[in-house]
Amino acid sequence: MKRWALFAAVVAGLLLLQFGFVRQLMAAEIVFALALLVLFVLVLFSYLVGSVCERSLQFARVNVRALLLTWAAVLEQQVLYGNARFGGANVKRHWKAGVTHV
Repeated sequence: MKRWALFAAVVAGLLLLQFGFVRQLMAAEIVFALALLVLFVLVLFSYLVGSVCERSLQFARVNVRALLLTWAAVLEQQVLYGNARFGGANVKRHWKAGVTHV
């Protein structure tokens, strides 16, 4: 009978140690999950910032190109058809003649 009592005491002690060990493992798992959650949020934030910057650069690139093409067309019209601000018909005449300095 004493053997069974000793065996039961050892098993009970091991079970108590296992419960404590399981509790520590669960606490460590929760801390690890929180660390992964923080890492996930940082990566998501970095991705979103990069995506927004990339789209804004693409938007700016398209709009600057359109603006430059518009300015080029306006300047071409002013040179071809004359404008007082650019010297009017004199610029057109010199430009057709190939004169670079008026």
